[in-house]
Amino acid sequence: MVRAVDKAWKRAFLGYSFTRDDRKKLAEKTCKRFRDKFKQITHKGGRSLKQRLESLNRDLRGWKNYFREVETRSEFENFDCWIRRRLRSLLWYQWKKSPKRYAELRRRGGSDKLARQTVGSSKGCWRISRSPEQHIALPKSWFDELGLIRLLAA
Repeated sequence: MVRAVDKAWKRAFLGYSFTRDDRKKLAEKTCKRFRDKFKQITHKGGRSLKQRLESLNRDLRGWKNYFREVETRSEFENFDCWIRRRLRSLLWYQWKKSPKRYAELRRRGGSDKLARQTVGSSKGCWRISRSPEQHIALPKSWFDELGLIRLLAA
């Protein structure tokens, strides 16, 4: 057992830490574990989006309930954005070929010009997941319709 005495904002306890003004926040190790856990769920392996969402929602519900006492909500907002970006990147990877990617972007309401630019880009899946076309084709509301739980619910 490690014992240490230090200022509250330099220590972590049960996944929590504190800011200098005594607000609860997520500890750094907790944030790293969160990202590592959800990288495993959203890796490029052969599972359907529905199966991934079931796993994601189960774990997100647990994290949300355990860390509901956190007073710095920006961390949850960042995680929500990061998860949606991981899913956009995964879908771009799953669509594989340019004709499929173009058809999906157009079907989901993207413009012809932006869809062509996005499909013609030599950037990787992660970089493309931040493109305006991806945000038009796969907005937050689309993920809400699929049932993806948000850590930072309104």
